[in-house]
Amino acid sequence: MNEVEKFIGYKFKNKKLLTQSLTHKSVNTQINYEKFEFIGDSIINFYITDWLYKKFNNEKENNLSIRRSQLVSKKNLSQISKKLNLHKSIKIDDNINISDRIHCDLFESLIGAIYLDSSYGEVKKIMNYISFYFIKTNTIYDFKGTLISLFKKGKIKNFFLDTIIYKKDKKIYVSKIEMNGFYFYGFDTSKKNAEMNSAQLAYNFYKKSIL
Repeated sequence: MNEVEKFIGYKFKNKKLLTQSLTHKSVNTQINYEKFEFIGDSIINFYITDWLYKKFNNEKENNLSIRRSQLVSKKNLSQISKKLNLHKSIKIDDNINISDRIHCDLFESLIGAIYLDSSYGEVKKIMNYISFYFIKTNTIYDFKGTLISLFKKGKIKNFFLDTIIYKKDKKIYVSKIEMNGFYFYGFDTSKKNAEMNSAQLAYNFYKKSIL
């Protein structure tokens, strides 16, 4: 077993799938992790949705959506990827910086590769095994709702939120919040996540400014 297999507690039957899941398109334009990433993204979303529904089945749909958005966010998944040290096994051009986006892609592609090598049942075992890294859902951080509430109470002035599609072909959303003369931006392929990212930055700034 290599280092990645040791970290996740799974031994690949087809080692080529593991290799491909860690290969960036900069070193191989044909055989890389992009399609695995697509599969992994869907599986992770399903796993988290199923887990949340069973654990918080009395909560409203909006609260469940907020929890899911936080758990499957690029920031959260990239942190898991780093803790699993996936970047140490990546095959990538030396001139490319391993960004949070790439860290996130690695985790998603690995999950996709495990599914292709086995089954969803096996993926679920792996996700259960590593879930302690990222399932922290005791508190719902509805940053956008909190900011709106603060604005209505007069604790924040000049609050304005606007979200646009930056790249229509890739559907990259850009969310901009103007608050007290400062600007905060969030980017994501999901409008909800883009707004959450910008709202989180704005809220963190607000918290620091009142200390």
